[in-house]
Parts: sequence; structure tokens; C-alpha cells
Amino acid sequence: MPKFYCEYCDLYLTHSGLSGRRQHLTGRRHINNKIEYYQMLIREKGLTPPIYPPPPGMVLPMPKLPSTTTGTLPSLPSGLPGLRPGMMPTLPGLGGLPRMPKLPG
Repeated sequence: MPKFYCEYCDLYLTHSGLSGRRQHLTGRRHINNKIEYYQMLIREKGLTPPIYPPPPGMVLPMPKLPSTTTGTLPSLPSGLPGLRPGMMPTLPGLGGLPRMPKLPG
């Protein structure tokens, strides 16, 4: 297996196996060299680094949409059997959710 050359750090790795490469690629010196390399490209040539899609399984934050409601639940039709004002309906067989104990004070 040939030695691994890192173009950001301008060196050949002596431990070029997978674990040696992984250790180098996650090291502080390599990451700083990579940041400096792309900053130099942006400054000198006006280039931007490539934008890759997120890896599978990574969830991106959802953009916040402007809310038109005041944060209240939509009103339920009156006359539901067994539902008093202020009660939330539950699914059959699940019962109600446990309530959090009130804190003193």
C-alpha cells in the first residue's frame, strides 16, 4: 500500500493505514490547514468551497415559518361526549398522559 499524501498539510503519512489516515484527518493541525487552504482560495481567486448535501440520516433544522396563530390549539366542536371544557381528547385505549407534578413556590 503506497504512502498517503495529504495535500493540505503537504506531507506523506508514515502510518498510511485506515486508522492512521482517520487520526490525521481528524487532527487539529490538518483541520486548521484545510480551513486556511479554503480561505486562501476565497481570498485570492474568489472561489468558494463545494457544498455537499448532508450525509444520510442527518436532519437539517426546519426553517421557522411565520405563525398566524397565537399559539393556542384550534377550538374543538362543542358537544363531544365526556369532554369538559379545558380537557384534551385522548386516543381510545391509551388513557391520559401523566401530568407533571407542580413545583413548590
